[in-house]
Amino acid sequence: MFGQSYKEFDAAEAGKLVSEFIKLDDKTKSKIRVALDRLNLALRRSYLGDTAIDICIALESIVGGNETNEVTHKVTTRTVKLLGGNMASRMTNRDIVKAAYNYRSGMVHNGQEPKGEKSVNGVKTSADNILAKAIVICADVIKIILRDGKIPEWQNFDIALEE
Repeated sequence: MFGQSYKEFDAAEAGKLVSEFIKLDDKTKSKIRVALDRLNLALRRSYLGDTAIDICIALESIVGGNETNEVTHKVTTRTVKLLGGNMASRMTNRDIVKAAYNYRSGMVHNGQEPKGEKSVNGVKTSADNILAKAIVICADVIKIILRDGKIPEWQNFDIALEE
């Protein structure tokens, strides 16, 4: 599928993540379930447009919050901030999430399948490669939330200073 490559299955990490999931409150579990279901669908899709839609739903379900304005900007910024890293990795993650949302929008509003290349931190990157990376980003965001034991309070998270 799209040439994705993933780390080998880590049974110890999986066990810890399942334990963390079980500890979550019901509201957070519900949001994580939506994200996991959509991530699973994204991994199984044969059309890139469907992958883009499912990845964006997965991310939006956990980092979108309850507000409905500026969804792409909000999801992109929160995802990048949650993942952290150096400036180059933040710029790369920003470009990948924004591109996934652009692909999703093209598919939903115009029936346009993702194709061609977009710039990811200055590097021309194919749609299939971007969506493969978006899948990994989504999985990483889910892991962070599971390890933290809760979804951040987004209004405070958005204005918190970086440590």
